[in-house]
Amino acid sequence: MKLNLISGLLLLVLAVPAATQVTGDTTTRPPTVPVEKIPRTVEQPKNGREVAVLSLALEFSDGELQNARKLSSKRINSFAPKVFLRKSGDWKVTINGREKHSFFVNNPGWREAEPDEASGKEYEWIPANGVVEWSLAVPLYKDGQPIVAHSITISDVETGRILLEMEI
Repeated sequence: MKLNLISGLLLLVLAVPAATQVTGDTTTRPPTVPVEKIPRTVEQPKNGREVAVLSLALEFSDGELQNARKLSSKRINSFAPKVFLRKSGDWKVTINGREKHSFFVNNPGWREAEPDEASGKEYEWIPANGVVEWSLAVPLYKDGQPIVAHSITISDVETGRILLEMEI
């Protein structure tokens, strides 16, 4: 008898919140997001901190570059990605000017993809075919000092072949 009474009370305690959620008339409102009255601006880059933003059309066949052309380029005042810290990659980007500076990028003709479960690999690389539009940010300053640059060269690290050379 006590067991039935305890079971009934327990059922009642568990059922009331569930029934309230289903039959309640309260409206759920999204949380409010505090908005500042006076917006804060992001720190602006100092003079001499420019980045060349290049838009390229790269034509690939099985991951191998067949043709490359510049779609557009512009110089903007901006903070640059920390590309000079990267010491390896498929392609080498050389900034030509008074001095040469270089950094490395991966070949955009190969895309990382999830493998087939049967392969047992963590990931696999899939070759691109056709035209790939690729944006490349080239910093025109290093260690806070401007780089006087007139052109860039993109070359294949393994073969040394020049893939693209252009004025910026």
